Amino acid sequence: MMNRSSFLYFTPPDEYRFHPFFSLYLQKKQNDLCSESYKKQIYQNIGLYYELEGDVLNSIKYYDLAKNYNKVSSILIENTKNNASNSRYNELEEYYFSLPDSMISQSPELMAALSMIYSLKMNTDESEYWFERLTQFKETVDKNDIRYSTANEKIAYLSLALPHRGSNNFVQLIQNIATLCISQGYKLQDISITGNMPSLM
Repeated sequence: MMNRSSFLYFTPPDEYRFHPFFSLYLQKKQNDLCSESYKKQIYQNIGLYYELEGDVLNSIKYYDLAKNYNKVSSILIENTKNNASNSRYNELEEYYFSLPDSMISQSPELMAALSMIYSLKMNTDESEYWFERLTQFKETVDKNDIRYSTANEKIAYLSLALPHRGSNNFVQLIQNIATLCISQGYKLQDISITGNMPSLM
């Protein structure tokens, strides 16, 4: 049951929503009356609220409106730790794409995410481009830098997980990566090669 007044919807027990037209009016008044710095602070606070609530989509949305790309980047990096099927790349891809190249090129997690996103979009050239960028990054970063081991882990993960690469020499690839992970102490993120399909297992 939903009770309505002129401007406010109330859905028991505790949900309130502005009428869409009134919401648009308030947004217009905000743009007319509030300075850019004030609006950014509001968006920053909203982003923090949603982040504390564990709402990834809305937290990134409002951090992006606040132009806080460091927070957008850190949340997206944390998101890359999920299995690709749980990373919501389709909903978040615009935020990955909106980050400046200078920020992406310093993060093995973001480069790996872009390689996966493009593979899922069946854009194999772009996927391989970002895989190569990640590989080049590993060759240039100091081996004592934590990003070196992260890059190695992401390269191993993508070698198994990129959908467009198929299954040629797959058993040998798994053996090689398992040997690498054991010898170097690497830990790969969750991956479901068969999509939990018994017929493929």
